[in-house]
Amino acid sequence: MFYGRSIAIEDIKVNDIKQVDLHNERDYGIKWRTNGIGLPHYQVGWMQLNNGNKALVYLTDKTKVVLIPTNNYDVLISTDDFTGITEELHKTIN
Repeated sequence: MFYGRSIAIEDIKVNDIKQVDLHNERDYGIKWRTNGIGLPHYQVGWMQLNNGNKALVYLTDKTKVVLIPTNNYDVLISTDDFTGITEELHKTIN
């Protein structure tokens, strides 16, 4: 995986995971790309967010995004199954 990353379970801040719409929540919008690919409807790689956080981003739809904060950076992933992802993370971590 070109922009893949292993994240230690203990580094995930499971209680802070949330669903965001990047059109409405500007703090989590991408300020600039530091190492990645940016095409219409496809962004992947390392980005700097408007709130100053570093983020690993996998986006195809900016309206359906799961924000997974870790101890070192945020992970933003487009998904149609926010509930499924968060339930699985809660089961794995707790």
